[in-house]
Amino acid sequence: MNHIWIEDKIFCTGCAACANICPKHCISFAEDAEGFCYPKVEESLCVECGRCTAVCPVSKEKQENRSTNGVKVYACINRDEKVLKESSSGGVFSLLADAIIEKGGVVFGAAFDENWNVRHMVAQTKEDCFKFRGSKYVQSEIGDSFFQAKAFLDQGRPVLFSGAPCQIAGLNSFLGKKYPNLTTCDFICTGIPNPKEFRAYRDYFFHRFQEPLTGISFRDKKYGWDAFSMVFRGKSKEYRKIRFFDPYINAFYGHILLRPACYHCQFKKCNSESDIKLADYWYVNRVHPELPWRNGVSLVLVEGAKGQALFDKIASKMKVVESKLENVYQTNASFATIVKEPPARKEFLKVVCHTDSARNIVRALKSLPKPPLKDRIITRLRFLKHQMLAGK
Repeated sequence: MNHIWIEDKIFCTGCAACANICPKHCISFAEDAEGFCYPKVEESLCVECGRCTAVCPVSKEKQENRSTNGVKVYACINRDEKVLKESSSGGVFSLLADAIIEKGGVVFGAAFDENWNVRHMVAQTKEDCFKFRGSKYVQSEIGDSFFQAKAFLDQGRPVLFSGAPCQIAGLNSFLGKKYPNLTTCDFICTGIPNPKEFRAYRDYFFHRFQEPLTGISFRDKKYGWDAFSMVFRGKSKEYRKIRFFDPYINAFYGHILLRPACYHCQFKKCNSESDIKLADYWYVNRVHPELPWRNGVSLVLVEGAKGQALFDKIASKMKVVESKLENVYQTNASFATIVKEPPARKEFLKVVCHTDSARNIVRALKSLPKPPLKDRIITRLRFLKHQMLAGK
C-alpha cells in the first residue's frame, strides 16, 4: 500500500499537505470521535503514486533540532493604538500583512467563516486582512490553501502564509522548493485545540443567547493583556470571563483539548523553518521595563534575510527593543517544551467521544480540574488592578 495511512495518530498533525498534493484529489479529511480530522483515501481513485506519504512533514524517526544561531529576537508594540487594542498581543501580524498587500501580494491566515468555524482563508486587501486579527484557540481547516498559495507564488505575487508551526512545515514540504516571494509566519505554539469542543461551546452560547452570534474573541483585552477574556457576543447579549475563569480557556491552558500529535510535537524551537515567529512576550516588564506593556507586547523571532527584510520594512511603525534568545526560553516555555498529556484528558474524552451534545460537552468542560489557586488569584488581582487604573 503506497498511500497515506495513519497507524498512530501521534504522527499526524492534520496539516493537509497530503490532500493538497494528491494528483487525483482522492484524499479527504474525516473527523474522529475526539473531533480531530485525519486523511481518508478513496482507494478506487488512488494510483499509488506515493506523493502523499513523501510529502508528510512528520518523521517517525527522532529528529535533531535546527540550530537557532542567527535568530534575531525583538520585543515589539504596534504604534497604532486601535490595532493594538484589537490584537491579541502587540499587533505585529497586521503590519506584516499590510506590508505584503502594499507590494501587490496576498495573505493567508486563520479566520472565522460565516458559521463561526475557523478556516484558512486568503486576503488581497488590507481591509480583508482584519479577519486574521486575534488568536483562534482551535485548529483551523487548511482546505486547499497550500494549492492556492502555490498558484499565487507561481504567478510571481508576494505571499505571506501564516499558521501553526506544523502547518508551515506542511506548506514547506508541499512546495518542495524555496520561493523568494514567499514569507512564512508561525507562532510559539502550546498545541492545537479541538474543533469539536469549540463547536460545542459556540453552539452552547448560540442556544443560551437565543439569537445569532455577532462576535467571538479568545483574547479580548478590555481588562488588560495579562487578564484577557473569552468573549461571545450576540446582538443584545454578551458572555465574558477572564482567562482561567472560563471553562474553555481553562481546558486549553490545562492541555486537555490538544491533538495527540501535540504531545509529541516535532516543530518546537525553529524546526518549522518559518521566516518569522510571533508570540506574547510574557513577563516582558522584567527584562525590558522601558516598554509600556499593559496593552500587549509581541515577541518576534526572525530567521534569515527574507524575514529580516520584511521586519525592517515595518520597524518604523512599532516600538522595538532588541532582545535575547535566552529570554525566550525563560518567558515562553512553549518555545522549546512539549506539553505532557494530562491524566484528566482521558476521563474528559470518555464523554466527548460518546456524544455530540453541546450541553454534555460543556458540562464536561466545566467539570475539569481548576487551575492552581495561586494562578486564579493572580489573574483576579490583575483584573482588579486594571479596573482601578481604568477608573482613574
